[in-house]
Amino acid sequence: MRARASAYIDREPHAVFERLADFASHASWRPEVLSTQVIGEVARGSEVIQGVSLQGRTAALELVITEFDPPERISFRTKTANPRARGGFRLEREGSGTRVNISATIELEGAASLAEERIRGAAELNARESLARLKAQLESGR
Repeated sequence: MRARASAYIDREPHAVFERLADFASHASWRPEVLSTQVIGEVARGSEVIQGVSLQGRTAALELVITEFDPPERISFRTKTANPRARGGFRLEREGSGTRVNISATIELEGAASLAEERIRGAAELNARESLARLKAQLESGR
């Protein structure tokens, strides 16, 4: 399953990238993120552990940063096999601001694969709402 969302933010790409690379700030604009621990500095190969709450369940999501290309791209994948997922943020200059694109690819198994469209819809709605919060924060200078 692949989910995508994007938003225009009226801030320079480096400012948007800086916030995205600050994984500790994700809880302020992504309500599913409860906590974050980055092992080492944020860079390609770094590990990020996020406590998340999805559909009433909490879990520790272990990620490995696979691409770190300021101010254009941060990509990551899950460290463990369940669920296998990869995703990231891609930034593009657009006028005086930045177009932020979020994508996630998740290998659904079992009963979850039967609900792929519902899961994709929920993931894309969540991503759009998270980007709206990020936009509001960055454009207001928070």
